[in-house]
Amino acid sequence: MVNKKVVLFLTFTFGLTWLLWWLLAFLKHDNSQIYSNPMFFILFAIGGLAPTIASYISIKFSDRNYKSFNKAVWKWRINILYYLFCIVSVLGVRYLSIAVYGLIFKPIWADITPQFLSLLPLIFLMILFGGLEEFGWRGLLLPELNKKFNLPISAIVVGLIWGLWHLPLFFIQWIKSISCRFPGVFNLHCRIEFSFSMVVL
Repeated sequence: MVNKKVVLFLTFTFGLTWLLWWLLAFLKHDNSQIYSNPMFFILFAIGGLAPTIASYISIKFSDRNYKSFNKAVWKWRINILYYLFCIVSVLGVRYLSIAVYGLIFKPIWADITPQFLSLLPLIFLMILFGGLEEFGWRGLLLPELNKKFNLPISAIVVGLIWGLWHLPLFFIQWIKSISCRFPGVFNLHCRIEFSFSMVVL
């Protein structure tokens, strides 16, 4: 039986995000930073918040169980070791991917150094909006999938869907110029690993 909540969530999430991010990819033709243009930033931010918006919409049109959902996603008082594990594991995989890429292709540390400082404001935005999008991915989609599959399988599926959801970003100038330094396999590897780390939390 098709899970109505999951269908609603994925339909609205991909519909809203892809509409705004593909529009952004169509409109943005230079390598300027997204947050330097208010219109670009609004398209980018709302698209990134789609999973959170979609989670509440899908609940409204399915079981209306807001109470248990809010209780789960707002639970933050857990052992600090879990937070440390997620931070270390995610950063570890990212740096390992960069190292492996350098061994297979060419070292890129020198190439990314000038652009690194320009990414600092974006890192803050990714923490803010990236954390909010987890209401949908790990707060709604993962538990629903876990009703039919075991946790590792559910985490992998969420990671794959999550990676596909980001597809338009690779066609947006500036983000594209940063992301193209890494082969798709490394990006996918990082996203699946991040999905496992979020499961820990």
